[in-house]
Order: sequence, then structure tokens, then C-alpha cells
Amino acid sequence: MDKSKEAEFSDTKSLVAKRSLWKTKIVVSGVVAVVLLLSAMVSMAVYFSLSKQKPARLAEINLKEGETLTYLVDQHIQLQGSDVQQGTSFSICSLL
Repeated sequence: MDKSKEAEFSDTKSLVAKRSLWKTKIVVSGVVAVVLLLSAMVSMAVYFSLSKQKPARLAEINLKEGETLTYLVDQHIQLQGSDVQQGTSFSICSLL
């Protein structure tokens, strides 16, 4: 019998293939996780940078006796019912 024609029953090739497949899955999973994390960070940064800056709503004013404070009130009103109605109201107020 010829020794060169002997069958090889070793499973080393399939074990190496399974290990490389496992490593590939881990690398791909890591890359996907990093991409998702970076995209979440970028979207949060864009959201916070584009959010409107809200003006300060309170102001301290020291009025003395006999002084009058006149100011303009600007209100944007939106009513929602069966349909949406929007309006703007301007008022001039005075404090004595």
C-alpha cells in the first residue's frame, strides 16, 4: 500500500476555519458597535448644537416710588382642537 494515498482524518483544518470565523464575527460585531456609538454621539452633538437658545425669562428691575415700568408682552398662541389655530398677541403693560 502506498503511503502517499493514505487518508487524513485529522480535523485541524476545520478547527482553524472555525476559529477564524469566530474571530471575524467578533471583529465585525466590534466595528458595528463602534459605528453605532459614534453615530449616537454625533447625533446628540448635532441635536444640542442646533437646539435654540432660550432667552432668560426673568429680569430684576428696581423701581422707586413714583416710577413707571412699561413693557411689551409678545405671546405666540397655538390652539389645538379639531384643527390647529395659531395667533400672536402683542400687549403693552404698565406697572405703577
